[in-house]
Amino acid sequence: MNDVQVWSIIGVLAATIVSMMVGMFTLFGRTLTAQFAAVNARIDGMSQTFEARIDALDTKVDARFDAVNVRFESIDRRFESIDRRFESMERRIENMDGDIQQIANKVFGQDDHPL
Repeated sequence: MNDVQVWSIIGVLAATIVSMMVGMFTLFGRTLTAQFAAVNARIDGMSQTFEARIDALDTKVDARFDAVNVRFESIDRRFESIDRRFESMERRIENMDGDIQQIANKVFGQDDHPL
């Protein structure tokens, strides 16, 4: 083989190797892109699943808090009723104090000096 043929074969082999490398890099890039797309799709699916679960949990928690708030409102009403009863008893005791004072004054004959 002469010099021109050797250089032609070297050129053809170099072009083949370069084209194979370019093809492999292209396929590798496409494979990576496809894999990343698949991973992103799975992450999006999981994200939607978690969002749905969190929304359901949020709804349950809100319902429970609403139930607790209703019970606390009931307890507040009962305490208000008890408070009104205590205030009524306090007024009665204050009135009884005056009545007892008047009785003591009549019994012991002291109009000016309380017990």
